[in-house]
Amino acid sequence: MRNILVLAEPTELAWSKATLGLVSLASGLGDVSVALCSVVSDELLEELAQRGASAIYLNTNEKIYNHGNSAKADFLIELITSHEPDAVLLETSVDNKEIAGRVAVLSNSGVLTDISALEFDQSEKLIARQEIFGGFSTVISSVSTGVTIVTVHPSDPGVESKQKDLKVVEVFTNFADSTKALTVKMGPRTETSSRPKLTEAKIVIGAGRGVGNQENFKNSVEGLADALGAAIGATQAVIDLQLCPSDLLVGQSGATVSPDLYFALGISGAIHHLAGMQSARCVVAIDIDENAPMLHNADLGIVGDVGEIVPKLIEVLNNRK
Repeated sequence: MRNILVLAEPTELAWSKATLGLVSLASGLGDVSVALCSVVSDELLEELAQRGASAIYLNTNEKIYNHGNSAKADFLIELITSHEPDAVLLETSVDNKEIAGRVAVLSNSGVLTDISALEFDQSEKLIARQEIFGGFSTVISSVSTGVTIVTVHPSDPGVESKQKDLKVVEVFTNFADSTKALTVKMGPRTETSSRPKLTEAKIVIGAGRGVGNQENFKNSVEGLADALGAAIGATQAVIDLQLCPSDLLVGQSGATVSPDLYFALGISGAIHHLAGMQSARCVVAIDIDENAPMLHNADLGIVGDVGEIVPKLIEVLNNRK
């Protein structure tokens, strides 16, 4: 039986849809073990069991968060050494890409990032598919050395009943000297936004250069997000204009989102942005340039000024509440 190891961490006492989707994906590949960096509730463990997890490897070294991503890499290396999984899966994120790279080097293995699909071929080799150039091309690849380390784009294929009897194994990781040489101090969180998390939101309002200025951003982008209970994302151009913080960046060098509905406001549709939102189920684009690529990639394209159209849409939505 193939053995798949998944690194999972809850966010705000709950699993993200990406984490649950990752466990579901892994259960379709083989027997799933989940590496947890800290203790979670029985209810959260039950959710993993429902997705097909059969074993939990629980780190008991409380200092794992004191030494950055190196400590999590050491934890995974210990599990790889003792349990020899066929593959290690992590959700695609900036931190997890660093962890995956460290694990690959320490275990003399290969790493594949930003993967959208996985399957074993007839020779039992794990084959990965990666969408590139904004989804216009697909790369098929595999690892030839060591364990296959993979970061997977966040998605949730839906709840499937794969209930397993779950065993929990405690693991105390002795961190390497190089890991202990780095100490991370955690400061208080200052985030006060009441909007949903960008990578978890069912609706995302994406802002591009065509939004124009801070007033339009506030009235159109933030206004539409408030009317729909949506998260806000942005292109690099909007970040450069300092209309919003950099952690709202959507694209190849930012967040990857897969909402049910994505509003592209004044976004031309450059490939590096499309790469971050191409898995959205429905895209509505508004742009004054009728030749903007985003209009041709959208399910519904509207040619017009964002500053004129969106406030009217917000008014209609608010009147229906």
